[in-house]
Amino acid sequence: MMLVNANNLSKSFGDEVLFKDVSFNIDSEDKIGLVGINGAGKSTLFKIITGEYAYDDGELFKNKNLKIGYLDQYACSNSDKTVYEEILSVFDEVCDIEFELDEIHRQIESGADELDRLVNRQNVLNEKFAQMDGFFYKSKAEAALLGLGFTREEFELSVSALSGGQKTRVSLSKILLSDSNLLLLDEPTNHLDIAAVEWLEEFLKSYKGAVLVISHDRYFLDKVTNKTFEIDTQKLYQQNGNYSFYRQQRDIEKLTEKRNYDNTVKEIERLEGIVEQQ
Repeated sequence: MMLVNANNLSKSFGDEVLFKDVSFNIDSEDKIGLVGINGAGKSTLFKIITGEYAYDDGELFKNKNLKIGYLDQYACSNSDKTVYEEILSVFDEVCDIEFELDEIHRQIESGADELDRLVNRQNVLNEKFAQMDGFFYKSKAEAALLGLGFTREEFELSVSALSGGQKTRVSLSKILLSDSNLLLLDEPTNHLDIAAVEWLEEFLKSYKGAVLVISHDRYFLDKVTNKTFEIDTQKLYQQNGNYSFYRQQRDIEKLTEKRNYDNTVKEIERLEGIVEQQ
């Protein structure tokens, strides 16, 4: 299923052209590495996809069922909740259902009136709770925090008291646990130790959705991605395969382009020589 389709997108800031006539698709199971030098327009492209930035020319189509998980949307720097409470906020709807089920159970146990209505409501909520993986949301939250390097003792720390790196890891945990079918991750391995990077690699490889990730960690990209985009000299180059495969193919293309250019220059010089002789 196609999530995002871009046709001939262009974006400039003043006289600086970041990219021009860029076209690409993001499908539901793509794991895409987005690379390019600093300032090439990678983060800008993220913000165009989220709608935070407008594009100058072209067309951008987004699936009506698209739900994006992006770091800025899950910032928690001013939160007074504990780390664990902040993570569980991703599951607010599940928590609300769980609370209502507990309340219905209490009413039924106390012999409340309208028993049939309560039982019917209980059945509806139980089915919805199961569909939303409600029996496992707490274990998912704990696994994400532990995987990204938090200890159980740190679950009870106030988010507002955390370091910048710890807050980033909390935000990343929330993104990974969100009900998104497209994750936009900008340098997600920052502030992660080796064990946490390995956990993130495994999580993303098995993620049931699309991922577009900016990273300078080439080994991480090789482990996670199956497609590569590069913004270079205002153009977008793309190739199926991880970063190493893309780099190999791109080097071949550049060598071919240089040979073609050199041959063209030689042919021009030859023709100019003939003209001069005549």
